[in-house]
Amino acid sequence: AMSARAATLINGQESNIAPLLKSMGQILRAGCKIAILTGNTLSAVERSALDPLKAELGEDSHLMAQVTVVTNGGGKVFSFSADSGRYELDEAVDLHETVGPEVLERAKKIIHDAAKTLDFDGAARELFGRGVQGEIIVEDKTHKQGRDVLGQLVLVPLGHPVSNKDRDKYNQTGGRERRLGYAAYLNEEFWKAGIPLKALVSGKTSLDIGIVDKGYAIKKLAERLQTTPRRIIYSGDSMRKGENDEPAAKLSGLVINVGPNSDSKLGAMSFTEERAGPEGMGAYLKIVEYYARAAAFLRGS
Repeated sequence: AMSARAATLINGQESNIAPLLKSMGQILRAGCKIAILTGNTLSAVERSALDPLKAELGEDSHLMAQVTVVTNGGGKVFSFSADSGRYELDEAVDLHETVGPEVLERAKKIIHDAAKTLDFDGAARELFGRGVQGEIIVEDKTHKQGRDVLGQLVLVPLGHPVSNKDRDKYNQTGGRERRLGYAAYLNEEFWKAGIPLKALVSGKTSLDIGIVDKGYAIKKLAERLQTTPRRIIYSGDSMRKGENDEPAAKLSGLVINVGPNSDSKLGAMSFTEERAGPEGMGAYLKIVEYYARAAAFLRGS
């Protein structure tokens, strides 16, 4: 199981992820299963990773059925449909049902009040010479059976949308630490208001706000695979307290961290790789590939 951004499968260069896709293809051919967990949307993962992986598999494209995609930080689970040749929504946590419209409106007010208290506008002016542009709250919805399923709220302190150039600059100039502070403040305000939502740092410029996290996703994956979280290898780059990979990393048996050193207790065994993105992930995926092929050989002998 891997965070999409950790492997640079989101916003990655095709030349960089080609070796990763090749290893993923070999892992699937050996009979193993892969899950991609992301705070991003299905369409972004399809465009950046799933469609190229399907092309890499070629005549073995039916093996996409062994790839599960979990979006909304754990709120939506998609599987591959052989009939349509696309990913379809299996199950989802809907904030409209679990939290309710009235509580969601209260949560949005807390977020907007926090934007003023924490001076989102001032931070944007300091970095880019202009204030927040666009909406700071994005509703992450998926259409299913004639209705919209709201998986999470996404808070974008700079305003949505954000260009790749601004996203990188924000992330490289203390954006992660700034958002950890925002998450801590919001979680305190939600708790005081009795609102069962949690904010987690995600990606380079945003925070995911919902009732589930990637730890929930790991548990759901284990159920679907009829195994335990301890038999899952998890890789990500946001494993510090308050970041969205931490809940999954705490539950998994083997953890590959391709981000900053974590201040949290990770899985039963963990490795921190100084090389981020595809370089760091590539070496570990190769090891997983060799293990998968060896296991397949032993099963057949």
